Amino acid sequence: MKTADYQLAPNIEGDSAEDTKLLRSMADEASSYLSGFSWCPKIKKLYLAFGIGGVVGLYLAELEDKIDDQDDFLWVVVGDLPTAYLVADSTTPREALETYCSLMGEWADAVESGRSLEDVFPVAAKPTRENASILRKRLSFLKDNVLPSLA
Repeated sequence: MKTADYQLAPNIEGDSAEDTKLLRSMADEASSYLSGFSWCPKIKKLYLAFGIGGVVGLYLAELEDKIDDQDDFLWVVVGDLPTAYLVADSTTPREALETYCSLMGEWADAVESGRSLEDVFPVAAKPTRENASILRKRLSFLKDNVLPSLA
């Protein structure tokens, strides 16, 4: 996994002092989120791949050991939207956020149609139509405003 273009935590620098503070706080949130899973090895290094302080942060976690002898990197998405991890699979930041949008969209689809959530990525929110609608608005923002900048 290529990490040279990413900022290593905790030395993340944003566009302003406030952005820096938010992005570093989001890095802590990403680290805590992954560390909360018993199956997740210790994080060796955490990188900021893309971020808008307080809105969305895409972090790449390099793990000390592989998960199931396969994955030693995970993407983590945090911000003003559901936190999630993604297997890195040599994807770019754009591909990671596209995958995130797809997974979260599947959750919203299941909630809105009343289908079981058993086969969709778990979201730490009550499965209500209101929450699905709020999530869709945030996903639209990512698709319309963030993904194009990651061309």
